[in-house]
Amino acid sequence: MKACIFALLLLSLSSHAREQISTSMQIEKLFTQSTLPDFEPYIGVALPGRCFFKTPQEVQTASVLVPSQLEEGFVIAPLSADKRAASFFDKMSHSEILERFPQVQKLNRIVHYNENEAILYRKKKNQNFEARIRQFQDYFFVRVLMANQEVRYCYYRTLL
Repeated sequence: MKACIFALLLLSLSSHAREQISTSMQIEKLFTQSTLPDFEPYIGVALPGRCFFKTPQEVQTASVLVPSQLEEGFVIAPLSADKRAASFFDKMSHSEILERFPQVQKLNRIVHYNENEAILYRKKKNQNFEARIRQFQDYFFVRVLMANQEVRYCYYRTLL
């Protein structure tokens, strides 16, 4: 009985922690505590999340990571819906996202690694973008850089 009560207490605390991520500063702090991510368990899984632009308004937007395994290695398609509700991707399955958003295949980025994080690169015209991904507890945390300047922070739930 005590073990059951303890498990329920831990579950309520972890769900409370999930609700507390509400600013880019919180994500930035958690990002610094995070380590090298492991994407293998999430191949074929859509990981919904939220992004916050680095602005005084802390605009929260819908986002999803779509990890896949290709011949080149692990790839991730980051997809955002900045003009939709923050919960837009929350109930969508991997197959539903691929069906509704065929451009996901064009968004795939090869995952590169250093000792602390996974990195996605993109060059669009004269702009260089990077997404630096780390993992901590039940989340992936992402710092997005454009021309070496932080532009947004994101988090994604990894609970299966």
